[in-house]
Amino acid sequence: MNKMTVKLDENMAQTHVEFLQQAGYNADRVTDEGLSGADDETV
Repeated sequence: MNKMTVKLDENMAQTHVEFLQQAGYNADRVTDEGLSGADDETV
């Protein structure tokens, strides 16, 4: 079964990412992808 991927906004804490990962999701934050401050279309 494939895991759902979740991309969190830059104002969400790393603890949110860790919580989702422990629940079985692929999760990261916009800042992890170097997109901090980018507009919604880019993200």
